[in-house]
Amino acid sequence: MRTKFLLTLAMLLAACMPAAARAESDAGAASFYPWSGYWWPHSDGGMNKPLKKYDQFTGARAAEWEAQNHNLAADAPSWHGYCHAWSAASVTEKEPKAGRTVTGAAEVSFGVGDQKALLCGLHTDDIAHTWGQRYSGASSDKNDIKPDELWALLQSHVKQQKIPLVLDLEAGAEVWNYPVYQYRIDYHDAGNGWSNGTMQLVAADDDVQPDYVGTDASLYTYTFRVRFQNGAMVMGSGEWTGESVEDHPDFAWYPYVAVAGNPELEVAQVSKIVGFNAGGNGAPNDGGDDKQADVDPPTDETGNPEAINPEP
Repeated sequence: MRTKFLLTLAMLLAACMPAAARAESDAGAASFYPWSGYWWPHSDGGMNKPLKKYDQFTGARAAEWEAQNHNLAADAPSWHGYCHAWSAASVTEKEPKAGRTVTGAAEVSFGVGDQKALLCGLHTDDIAHTWGQRYSGASSDKNDIKPDELWALLQSHVKQQKIPLVLDLEAGAEVWNYPVYQYRIDYHDAGNGWSNGTMQLVAADDDVQPDYVGTDASLYTYTFRVRFQNGAMVMGSGEWTGESVEDHPDFAWYPYVAVAGNPELEVAQVSKIVGFNAGGNGAPNDGGDDKQADVDPPTDETGNPEAINPEP
């Protein structure tokens, strides 16, 4: 359920979590907010405009490559786009906050949206650590990624390392990636070794205009249950419950090598355009305010999140 408002390998392979983790609640927050950006759907060719400006500045042919590879037919899946590239850029690149006019092969003005598009372009084919399997139909495990595995990942990345974790928050065949930078889990004993829990995730959203500056956030809420044995959570025992059986995160990932799918895009040229060293390889973005997220997911003035449509 989505509402709008605002590791180590050894850890993941451990048989169970330590007893100390079995509190009534657990929460964590990254040290900064990932920035919101547009997801540049392939079908409308929106990426071509900033790429044409890039070509004017560099003399390259990036827009031509994009048109040949990603301007899809009208009957192509409407969800195909660059949400994954935006997610990777938002957690590893500074946020452009103002337009810039730069001179190369020509003098060109780049708006905030143009700069964010180029940063996304540098991350379209990133190499990443991944957890969980992408849903591929009836043969896939609908319970994957299991809630206990995701809990451990949130603890490792968001709580301990203070970095966001990118999640595909669509349990079906479509893929909708968002950088999650804050979480809270509340759970209680349900008898017979089981505990019932509620997981709240705060993610930066891409339902914004290209020139948007800042973080537009969404709150996602899921329910699950997990077994405890001798005071420790049994890894692999977690199950999504209620509506979350059909609506839960599908897989998790974090980028560690930036790779531009468009061969005409160069890190050095994009860096000149945005005014800082671009092409971040897994390091947390070090831009601007470096805001610390609140531990409790924020709500609106009435104390309740505002319900919105789940599609980006």
